[in-house]
Amino acid sequence: MRGLCRLRTWTSMSTTQRTTFSYRKLSMDLSKQAQVLGAIVLIAIAALSLSANDERAFFECPCTLEFDGDESFSLTAGFRNYSNIDLKNMKVQVLLQSDRWFYSYSTVLATIEIDQTLPKGGVLVEGTFDRSTIYQTSLDGEYYVLLRLEDRGRNWDDSIFMKEKVNPSNEFTIHFLDFLADSDDDGVSDLNEELEGTDPDNPFSVPPDSIIDVVALYGKSFAEEFDGDATTRIQHVFELANQYLDDSDLPMQWRIVGTVEVEMDDQTTSLDSFEDLFNEGERHGSDLAVLFGPFPEKGGYCGFAGIYGWGRRGELSQVSLAYALATVVGSCGARTLAHELGHLMGLHHSVWQHSTGAWRWSRGHSVTGDFYTLMSYGGQGGSAQHVFSDPDAECGTEESPCGDPHDVDTAADAVATLNAVRFQYAQARDSFEDSDGDGFVDPVDDFSNDSSEWVDTDGDGVGNNADEDDDDDGYLDVEDAFPLDSLEFLDSDDDGVGDFTDVFPNDPNEWEDSDGDGVGDNSDDFPLDSSEWADTDGDGRGDQTDLFPEDSTEWADNDGDGIGDNADKDDDGDSVRDIEDAYPFDQSLTEFFSYKFILESAGDSATNAVGFRTSEEDLADTHLVIGVPQLLNGDINTGGAYLLAINELEELDRADGATDRVVTLSSVVDSSMSWKLVGTADLSAAGDSVRVGDLDGDDSLDLVIAVPKANHGGTSSGSLYIIPFAQLDEIDDDNDRIISLSMSDIGDFGLRLDGAELQELSSDNQIVIGDVDADGYDDILVGTHHQNLDDDAEMRSVAYFIPGSRLGNMDAADGELDRIINIFGAVGPGDSRLFISTDGSRENRASVDLSIN
Repeated sequence: MRGLCRLRTWTSMSTTQRTTFSYRKLSMDLSKQAQVLGAIVLIAIAALSLSANDERAFFECPCTLEFDGDESFSLTAGFRNYSNIDLKNMKVQVLLQSDRWFYSYSTVLATIEIDQTLPKGGVLVEGTFDRSTIYQTSLDGEYYVLLRLEDRGRNWDDSIFMKEKVNPSNEFTIHFLDFLADSDDDGVSDLNEELEGTDPDNPFSVPPDSIIDVVALYGKSFAEEFDGDATTRIQHVFELANQYLDDSDLPMQWRIVGTVEVEMDDQTTSLDSFEDLFNEGERHGSDLAVLFGPFPEKGGYCGFAGIYGWGRRGELSQVSLAYALATVVGSCGARTLAHELGHLMGLHHSVWQHSTGAWRWSRGHSVTGDFYTLMSYGGQGGSAQHVFSDPDAECGTEESPCGDPHDVDTAADAVATLNAVRFQYAQARDSFEDSDGDGFVDPVDDFSNDSSEWVDTDGDGVGNNADEDDDDDGYLDVEDAFPLDSLEFLDSDDDGVGDFTDVFPNDPNEWEDSDGDGVGDNSDDFPLDSSEWADTDGDGRGDQTDLFPEDSTEWADNDGDGIGDNADKDDDGDSVRDIEDAYPFDQSLTEFFSYKFILESAGDSATNAVGFRTSEEDLADTHLVIGVPQLLNGDINTGGAYLLAINELEELDRADGATDRVVTLSSVVDSSMSWKLVGTADLSAAGDSVRVGDLDGDDSLDLVIAVPKANHGGTSSGSLYIIPFAQLDEIDDDNDRIISLSMSDIGDFGLRLDGAELQELSSDNQIVIGDVDADGYDDILVGTHHQNLDDDAEMRSVAYFIPGSRLGNMDAADGELDRIINIFGAVGPGDSRLFISTDGSRENRASVDLSIN
């Protein structure tokens, strides 16, 4: 999650968008940052369908979880429902994790039913709940516990971490990880006193004020906005921001530990390299970082930052602050700085902006027409108060509370949030001393005992503030266009690039010629191609090779007849139209052929076929899967499928003694590269649907074969078999070219996904495969006939979305690694998703026209 702080005018006044982490202004490598920005909820808004003001149910703790070591769980907890409807049939999932992530691989230990209605309006419901279902207690080792509150449809409402690790094989009693509980009422929570080494039971044993070290990064353009002196400007806004902390009665300070000029993109207000962020943080020993840049031309905002620790209620052990960066632009001042640093410390905007932070109430506050605090925006009118929200303080002309208590719908208490998390932030990195107090810690200060100096660019022993020629190039700083660069001193065309490196020193529009063709990169349509520089018609083809340089619809003429290939209906001039020509650009190749496949028995019927290529390098390595759900296996109508190698078609064609492009599929058993896959039960309709995809991300395709009437426990609920193509030879260990669709035959290599209801996986070709989440694993979307979601509910048609990356985890969900998965039983976060039709009619099926785009 990311707060984007927009301008209404060129001041620190701003508006916001809630779901803005992927906004184009943040040009970081998210694939890399996903490993380190664990605190930022990248997908929470979209995945959890949060409504205004997070109108959902929340845990109200203290909370205690007990397990008797055998068959019973009990949860003592409270709940408040801030939605606009009463909530029934709520439940709590007990999840085991190797670490404290919200979104990580989890094992479901148990489910506890909340057998009371949670009334709307935030009314407290508390008690001990012991109606539980146990799934997994045989795991060895110790695990963290996450409690997940959800409704009957498995929609997420809230999560909390428990304090102690547990061995699920033994009885245990564990408690909520509470960063607010304060036994001695000294204003510092017990957990924070343990962290700081003070006595949580002694009100006179209190940790000192927190010092959070911040390194300030800035771009060259930002420095130019302040006459080249970025440091003075930055130190000024930090001084004011710290005054806001004092005015909020917060025992903490943001200590600036250095300012560093970095390479940045002025238009996206982002760093060119996030290595600079990490390296400067290490060099300065900073806990947080702020990037100062100019107003972008297409901006309209004052700053932005990630919401670190969102929803974690102060728990930050898995939160990496090494890349925690806030951005402030232009002349936006101390209010913006305090606002963005507030984001990094778990604060969001306000109730009227539908925002929540580390806790539900970790946000700003406003009273319409009267005031708004630091984290809130001015859209409600009134005056800007330079304090953080606090229900125990007074704000505005009416001397109203600066916040609201934690148990009301409009709760807002940023001060309590900052007070709860400040100790962990202050310990993100080990601090360095700043002996002379000039805002530069000793390791980066060339003059650690002189507060008027901190850097000596030319190493002559004279600090830059006193040195009249900082780079010692013989040109005084007042005359030097590049006072810190000894290789440059003149910029004749005033384009910001010194004449020494400027390829076009007298042209302010050009300074580089990457391909050496004499045309500057800015005006060169092909700056990396020395043979091209102009594209008159803008079709992406350079004029030197474009046969039609003034026609944007044409650029090539394969047969040289004067008609461009896009308009020419016969590009190779072989008198065969392109739409009928298998090789439209090769005059010597025109033939297009097809084969007829004859099924083995009169009652067989082929329903669908899928072609695929197992090698991108070898175009001939193509295969065809044909589903035959009425295939006779001996005298039994089991159904099945044929897997044919295209390279083997000519050989299969000759098997009946005639080369006529008619292949009798019975010859597959005598082949060397093709297979026959058969069902095992009468009328199971194996092969009703066939698909292919790389479900395990190993760059090798898997076959997906539906057996919609497979019988499990007396119910014809159906199955999907997933068989790795690369292991077919090993599965067919007797080399008879016949593979049985049974776990006894494929169990060491494949998977079986089972339905739960009668004919649930009678999918009638409604299986779609594609990599929806771009993680390198193909995913499955399967439509079903119907599913009974409640004992007394009507049947509804549903569709399952199953991420390929989660298949192994789903197999382990029932406690047995048997390569058999019950789809409905595995529905849950990170695993399959259940999409339910609104019509209970079995005729109005949800499985119609499924697609992945």
